[in-house]
Amino acid sequence: MNIGYACICLDPRFHFETCIQKFATKERLRSIITANLTTLQQLLAYNVSQNIRMYRLSSDMIPFGSSPVNTVPWLDEYAQEFSTIGAYIRENGLRVSMHPGQYCVINSLREDVVARSIDELFYHASILEAMGLDATHKMVLHIGGVYGDKAQAMQRFAQVYQTLDPIIKKHLIIENDDRYYTIEDVLQLSGQLHIPVVFDNLHHAILPPEAKHTQREWLQLVAKTWTSADGIMKVHFCQQDKKKRIGAHAMHIDTDTFLDFVQEQEGIDMDLMLEVKDKNISAIKCENLLHGNLIYPDREWSRYKLLFLLESRQLYEAWDKLIHKKSSICSLDFYHVAEDIGRRQHGKAAIQRIVQYILQGVEWEQRTRLLLQKSIAAYEDDKKTLEQLLDTMLRACERTAQYSLYDAILLLKTYEV
Repeated sequence: MNIGYACICLDPRFHFETCIQKFATKERLRSIITANLTTLQQLLAYNVSQNIRMYRLSSDMIPFGSSPVNTVPWLDEYAQEFSTIGAYIRENGLRVSMHPGQYCVINSLREDVVARSIDELFYHASILEAMGLDATHKMVLHIGGVYGDKAQAMQRFAQVYQTLDPIIKKHLIIENDDRYYTIEDVLQLSGQLHIPVVFDNLHHAILPPEAKHTQREWLQLVAKTWTSADGIMKVHFCQQDKKKRIGAHAMHIDTDTFLDFVQEQEGIDMDLMLEVKDKNISAIKCENLLHGNLIYPDREWSRYKLLFLLESRQLYEAWDKLIHKKSSICSLDFYHVAEDIGRRQHGKAAIQRIVQYILQGVEWEQRTRLLLQKSIAAYEDDKKTLEQLLDTMLRACERTAQYSLYDAILLLKTYEV
């Protein structure tokens, strides 16, 4: 089982650029495309270094890629870059995917919307083809709207699908959603059109089908839609953010929920794409949980150590000693402790331990140190929120290339300490 995440890596070194239409000159577009393809190569190398073998490419990699606004012949001009990236993907056993946005609707009643949607699908498929990737690398599409008649809407989808370019069909897979189309509906279309299906567990929980099957039974049916040419079945795994609207993705993947899902589906081959707000952080966590022990204990401790320090200095010192003394650290134990800390609220005394570590444990240049001290004083006088203080610290880390510390502070922020 491979684990992946979508589009954005929370490491600040990997930032994709874009622009609004007003500034989309050929010169600006070329500059952005060059930068984004370079970033993508670096990000894929980072993923390999973290044992992450799945990744969803950003649809915005080529700004206005399917629009007449972009007049750069980017497929030709960047053919070598795409080829190099594709070769790296193949050589390192990576699996990439894409997911056109919500406005890509091929069963729309409006012909102009259908035409633009087909252009968008061709743009995504063209990127995968330019990289020389086979049919195991997919792009995900929802069925679309209902427009008052689901049967007719499904038939329109089927009719338009039959007209699509072969390179689109080669990479296309269809997904159940949380509003209109259940996994049962999607399987019906799959049986008619022979399209692989991607199962989304949160969408399924929100919009269950009428037919009564267990989640495992649905996954077994979905697996049958995948041929050997399509590769191992892809599954979208996510959890509900309990503080937000129905369907909102959680900030983190919960350890026990993830392991329960994996255990329930034992014996079914699948690759999991995590749809989660903390992106690469949860992907690394899930890889470690599947492995049993932390794969790179020092790296993970560097990311989580401030969270442990937030709880108490004694806990921090005990785990610091354990990490550096033992050759293997149980992932389950480690993340259980971290999640337990993250669920609790902590007062200013706990934050003060973090502040002292950051000021005393790092050699800051004088200007940055003064800026941090000013922000800390403002927080202590209730003139700044904790979130504002953490943002100041993150900017200081990014400016001074303190990326390990950046990761640790960012983790605190994701737990809303």
